[in-house]
Amino acid sequence: MAGAFLTVIMAFTLLPSVVFAENANAGVAKIGDQTYDSVAKAITAAGSNVTTIELTQSVSEDVTIPQGANITLHIPEGITLTNKTGHTIINNGTVTVTGAGTVDNVTHAKGALVNNGTVILEGATFTRSKEASTSSTSSGGNSWYVIDNHGTMTITGTANVVNNGYFSSLIRNIGTANAASSLTVSGNATLRQDNFIALKNDDYGNVAITGGTITSNEQAIQNWSQAAISGGTLNGQVITWSYEGFASATEISGNAVVNGNVVAVNYDGGTSIPSVTIKGGTITGEISKATYHNGLQPAAPNETSSSIVVSGGTFSNAVDSNFFADNFYLHQNPDGSYSVHEHNMVMKYDAENHWYECSVCGEKADVSAHTFGEWNVTKEATETEVGSKEKVCSICGHKVVEEIPATGTVSSTPTEEMTNGTTTSNVNSENPQTGENSYVFLGVALLCLSGAGLVGTFIFRKKYSK
Repeated sequence: MAGAFLTVIMAFTLLPSVVFAENANAGVAKIGDQTYDSVAKAITAAGSNVTTIELTQSVSEDVTIPQGANITLHIPEGITLTNKTGHTIINNGTVTVTGAGTVDNVTHAKGALVNNGTVILEGATFTRSKEASTSSTSSGGNSWYVIDNHGTMTITGTANVVNNGYFSSLIRNIGTANAASSLTVSGNATLRQDNFIALKNDDYGNVAITGGTITSNEQAIQNWSQAAISGGTLNGQVITWSYEGFASATEISGNAVVNGNVVAVNYDGGTSIPSVTIKGGTITGEISKATYHNGLQPAAPNETSSSIVVSGGTFSNAVDSNFFADNFYLHQNPDGSYSVHEHNMVMKYDAENHWYECSVCGEKADVSAHTFGEWNVTKEATETEVGSKEKVCSICGHKVVEEIPATGTVSSTPTEEMTNGTTTSNVNSENPQTGENSYVFLGVALLCLSGAGLVGTFIFRKKYSK
């Protein structure tokens, strides 16, 4: 009886190990129809061949993809790859992740994915389900990056990177002086960490955002290196930082949407200048400068410890004129938003003045009176037809045209004109002269002599009339 009872007890004791063995025999991964009882064994079987490995059930395993491997790791919906003690996936080769499953990490100071090679995330959710941090100064004993990229990474498709951390950035992108790292976010990818930094672009990191959605109540992007944002939606601040020896640069362009502030911050008085260039996109927050020394402090728009240059884009708030690129100006749109454009100045004029006017916003500049030259006769007047004359502004080309009256019929009546204040008569040259002028002078002389005789006789008679 006792022996039978012992047999039953032993059977129940061994039952869990029998079930585990049956699950292992079923395999956790497969290549084609061939199953493997670990992801590591499937990777070994793949070698350097381009291979798709599909997980067939949830598994706890620390996975390392070696240099030279080229793998597509497909994780179906409902299946989770969780770490044991280290990073969940370390990639030193080339890997593409697809599917709607989950890659999780539950260990302090470990991540779901550490990349030293080339990674394309087209699907799956990456997270740290046991994250315990409670503030920026308290890790709670379990916190780290969900993804740490040192190589080349593209997050696209429907890939989802999410965490609820307060202490560690969701993603860190960091390179070295000899090998910069590269991270691209595109497609419908989602990056979300509400309470702390979503994407930290660290030293020697290059980030390109062309699509996707990045969300954080703190910083959607914290950039310490080079970031180009030409698409996607960023819900949160975009802050560009620099410190001694590392000048950072952020460019916002295209159809990027930033629902948050855009700030350039000089850290601790460094001589390296953080620069922000805005060429397009839509920004619904404030654009400003700041400094950091024992806390973030606003800086004046003309502060030289950082640089912001705006030459395009649409803004919910007016942009300070100190940030405009040369010959660019702010314009308020009919919907109340603001845009920045380069003045396309066209010369215009009216009867009195000329000026330059922007064909985009209508702003006028350099209003001044016309500068005319001499009158120029363009049509001579005749006896029966009027003529015309014109003068032209040498600046804008505006013409003034006046009529010259017809000359009318020529008169034979002499005309008088003043010459040096003296009135002179002009004899009509059309009346011919005949005879000698000497006869005229002779007649005048005789008349004078006759008059003199009469006067003398009159005086003599008057004198002796008594």
